Amino acid sequence: MTDSQSPLGQLQDVLLATDASENSQAAEAAALELASRVGARLHILRVVVTTPEQAAEMPRWVAEAGDEAKAYIDGLKERAVAQGLSADTYVRTSSDPYGEIAATAQKLGCGLIMLGRHERSEFARLLKGQTINRLMEKARCSVMMLPAGTTLPTARILVATDGSEFGDAAVAGAVDLAGRLQLPLTAVSVYAPGSADDVHAQAYDAVARAQEAAGSIPFDGRTLEGKPAEAILEVAAETGADLIVLGSLGRSGLGRLFMGSVAQKVVSGSPCAVLVTIRT
Repeated sequence: MTDSQSPLGQLQDVLLATDASENSQAAEAAALELASRVGARLHILRVVVTTPEQAAEMPRWVAEAGDEAKAYIDGLKERAVAQGLSADTYVRTSSDPYGEIAATAQKLGCGLIMLGRHERSEFARLLKGQTINRLMEKARCSVMMLPAGTTLPTARILVATDGSEFGDAAVAGAVDLAGRLQLPLTAVSVYAPGSADDVHAQAYDAVARAQEAAGSIPFDGRTLEGKPAEAILEVAAETGADLIVLGSLGRSGLGRLFMGSVAQKVVSGSPCAVLVTIRT
């Protein structure tokens, strides 16, 4: 598989976005490990969440928050350097942290954004109504989200594909990462109850293409009837997968399709890390 086929690219640059909460600790450790495993440069970002009113009325507070943020990510940089990694740090101030994360990743040419799942984090508390969807709407590279207490995968990667070009991109990313981390791969394609025979055939074909792409990687393929999100989570639990890979549309249609979609349900319901691959 060539780098151009994988939505992760060459993985030369990885962006870790942290809010210094417990929710971010898993992503911090996983980003350091992944950068070490693949030889990537690690970019560490913390966004100080403010409103325009806070910036105007409480400049001292904003400055102190920025100093605190810098001290925190400088500590992460020290950990990275101690492991022999190349690392940079960035502090940004914004009322739209997810937009800032996406913009920073694009500016730096990162192939992957890593962050904690932030339902109860600083971001979620200060920005009612803003969810991870905000990042997925804006990101131009793949995004890995890690719930608290999880790690970089060590057991198995599960990729869900529907046979579309976006499903194929997810397979390419999963195969790429499985090869880099030397992990087995399971591919699953789910079709709705009562689907026509040609839909069944598409599901079998999607899994067959995933097996071909996997090459020498240990592979397990499954086609299932049921509700996609529920089936994906059930197979992940059954196989012991600790990373789920999904494809999504990228900027052109993601804001319209990600909300309430299979991907959103898997991201919010998964006890393990989820990687959403994005083709723009």
